[in-house]
Amino acid sequence: MKIRFIEPGNLPYRPSIKNYFVYDKYIRTPSVGLLTLATLVKKQYDDTYMYSESISKIVWKDVLDADIVFIGIFTFAANRGYEIARYIRENSKAVVVMGGLHASMNYPEALENCDYVLLGEGDESVFDFIGAYSEKATFDFPGIAYKKDGQIITTGQRCPPKDINVIPDRDLLY
Repeated sequence: MKIRFIEPGNLPYRPSIKNYFVYDKYIRTPSVGLLTLATLVKKQYDDTYMYSESISKIVWKDVLDADIVFIGIFTFAANRGYEIARYIRENSKAVVVMGGLHASMNYPEALENCDYVLLGEGDESVFDFIGAYSEKATFDFPGIAYKKDGQIITTGQRCPPKDINVIPDRDLLY
């Protein structure tokens, strides 16, 4: 199974004194959370890779033939994330899954642009999703939202992950 993770880009970097104190839209550092998920998934699915527009370009030829594309969004990059999700859905057979703070807090909006939203921390639900998807099973585990017959279905929030001792593998980042 080919799995890709994408962190949408933010606005161009602008040097500022506040960069020393605040994580905001001008910081050019890949998301540790999304890279942690990619690291976890890579242990079970070898064809796993991550793109962060904060530091590089997306290789669309690679992404568009993936089976699953996970997109993590913060509010300041939500519009770009939605644009990427729509592009993938229009040009690929990949299932598009969004997550991250913005998607979790505003899943009805996110579902207008993707197939599924993982709610809350994805450290464990990402595996539940991949398993259910590959087995064509029902998505009934905690921490997912999706549309069925035009209605939004949500299984509620997931409990925090049990194992948080994962060091992100930066070699997975393009």
